[in-house]
Amino acid sequence: MAFERFFSVRMHASRAERHLSGAERIVAAEKVEFVAVELIQRAMSKDCPPDRISINIDAFGDRSLRTMSALDVVTLTAPAAAAGISIAVTALQQAGVSLRAAQQAITDISRGASPSGQVMRGAMIVDAQSGSRLEPDPHRGVRASRFDWSDEAAADIKRKLSARSPMLPGSLQNYAGPMIPNIPRDISRRPERVICGYLF
Repeated sequence: MAFERFFSVRMHASRAERHLSGAERIVAAEKVEFVAVELIQRAMSKDCPPDRISINIDAFGDRSLRTMSALDVVTLTAPAAAAGISIAVTALQQAGVSLRAAQQAITDISRGASPSGQVMRGAMIVDAQSGSRLEPDPHRGVRASRFDWSDEAAADIKRKLSARSPMLPGSLQNYAGPMIPNIPRDISRRPERVICGYLF
């Protein structure tokens, strides 16, 4: 495979220097323009319009692409947000996470995981016993980079989430490219929008 024919296409959208949206793809050279437009459209489709959109396109050159299996997506149905949170805490405890750490993580996610209460660009790393945050920059979190789903995996994820989440049409309508739909971060304040959760 000629790796120099593959490009990393990354998008970041922000407003007033606050993160709104981000996505990335790894695509063949002939798809770069189409995917760049697709990611810009994704950024522009948000409820809060960005005032800055950055697109970075980098050739892979002689770096090799690695493939790996994704974590399982498990759907848990709940009648309301509070019940969903309780189910999530129980599932985390069954996986070896302490009650304290599980509750702290849910609290952080519900209020906005950044210390300022805003959405982070990346993920939290949480000590499974103490609940302490471990990522180097808690304002940004951590992220995988140069990452994408295969076309087959993306189609499978979209099909499964569409079948399992009929009451979250907004998330699925905003779906652009092989990414898992965004789940509203203020779910605790909008229980009518929540019927299932995703544990990775």
